Amino acid sequence: MITKTVIVVAMTALVAAFRVEPGSANDVTVKDGDTITVDGKTCRLDAIDAPELDQVCLNEAGATMPCGREARERLAQYIGARAVRCGDNGPDPVFRRRRICVCTVEGETMSINQWLVRQGVAIDRSRMGVTNQMRTTLARTAVVRGAAAS
Repeated sequence: MITKTVIVVAMTALVAAFRVEPGSANDVTVKDGDTITVDGKTCRLDAIDAPELDQVCLNEAGATMPCGREARERLAQYIGARAVRCGDNGPDPVFRRRRICVCTVEGETMSINQWLVRQGVAIDRSRMGVTNQMRTTLARTAVVRGAAAS
């Protein structure tokens, strides 16, 4: 019973330490379309995939576009100067220093994760009945508009 109490207190402290309080949005850095740093902690947005920062895609006209940079810019514009709060879902299994998170922007009820999918900037991995390897392949071909360029 004491062990459970210690675990609950420790987890509560961890979650509280990870939240960014209103007014501290200057501590948010958008690294790419699905990774942000909040108050010094790197957070991979859970259950989505956005184009990689250096990824090039094809637009509707068939011209190449820097969709990875566009994804990062759209996310940065969406956050703007607002505070960000993140729920920590644990360590990233690939990059242990990175956390898996669901984040929201001050004044919004929809998570950043959901917003990116609805804007067409990212794909929703949670609704895909595919293997992790297929998810990785799909993420690399996900686009903001159109299809990924070879």
